[in-house]
Amino acid sequence: MVCILAKPWTILEKEAVMRKLGYLLKMRRVPRQIECLNAIAAEPDLINRDWRAIKNHMASKIRYARLREQRD
Repeated sequence: MVCILAKPWTILEKEAVMRKLGYLLKMRRVPRQIECLNAIAAEPDLINRDWRAIKNHMASKIRYARLREQRD
């Protein structure tokens, strides 16, 4: 069985995702494939990331934001 470790997100990658897709976090909506691909094309820091990785990253941020709202 092969275990694939997730590649850690750098600060530059996180900032690039928030620049291009941060508005979706406010709307609490997970980005679609085309939105992720547009972000990859626009930001050179995201060139090594798959669109699914960006989608999952944003989904996690939205999930944790909802949890924080429920706790407060």
